[in-house]
Order: sequence, then structure tokens, then C-alpha cells
Amino acid sequence: AEIAARAGVGTATIFRRFPTKEDLVAAVLAKRIESAEAFALEAAASDDPTAALRDFMRSAVESFIHDRLFCEAGATVLYDRPEIRTCKGRLNEAIGALLLQAQERGEIRADVTAEDVGNLLRAVGTLGLELEASSPGAWKRYLDVMLDGLRATQPVS
Repeated sequence: AEIAARAGVGTATIFRRFPTKEDLVAAVLAKRIESAEAFALEAAASDDPTAALRDFMRSAVESFIHDRLFCEAGATVLYDRPEIRTCKGRLNEAIGALLLQAQERGEIRADVTAEDVGNLLRAVGTLGLELEASSPGAWKRYLDVMLDGLRATQPVS
């Protein structure tokens, strides 16, 4: 009823479009993933792909911190739904394109994959969300530590 009221429609309209709460949550999650994909695609157009990757990753974790649904849905069966798998696949492709540009410049480890990035972001976001009440912003330090670990190592001369 609250969702219908906020949307300015009747509850019957909500139930026609989303027969179950899971359907509604999946639709919201799909929109969140599509927004992340759009950010990654925009970042891939940057002249500095490593900085763009950092910006994307910071934005993604910040989204997790401010949007509990986006953060917690990663550990649910929602990702088994075909429409979510499709969205997630497109997001991974966008992250992969951004990542590849930074790897080609020799700035990010060559063994890192788009899936690695997603898993690491979810780990930092989940922990950050848990700690946000007691240690606001601690996630930023954890993200920086993780980003430092993604850097390509320079050979010692």
C-alpha cells in the first residue's frame, strides 16, 4: 500500500504489474544494475581508465551503502532470475571493457576479471553497510586498500 501511495497509483495496479513482492524487488534491482551499467559505460569513455575504474568502484560501493536492497540482494536467489542474470551480464561486460582499458595501460593486474571486481565490490559494500552506523565511511578506507591490491606491480630495476 505504501509503494502504491508513493507511486500515485492504486494497490491493484501494483499487484497487476508485480504479482509478488519478489517481482517488485527484482524490478527495482534490475533498475539499480542498469544504472551501474550506465555508469560503467560512461566511465569507459574516459581518457584515464584507471581513474574511471576507481570512480566506478567508489560509486558502486556508495550505492550499496545508501541502498540496502542493492547491497543485500547479491546474496539472494534474485540473481537466479533470467532478467537479473541478463542485466548482470551486461554490467559485467561494461565493467570488463573498463577494466581491460586499465589493464592494457599496465595499471591494473592482468589476472583481475569483471567478476572479481563485482565480488570485491559486494564484499566491501556488505562490510561497509554493516559498519556504517558505528564507523561511518570506514568503507572508503577498505575500498582504497582493495584498489591498491588491484594495481599492477612494477618490476624492480
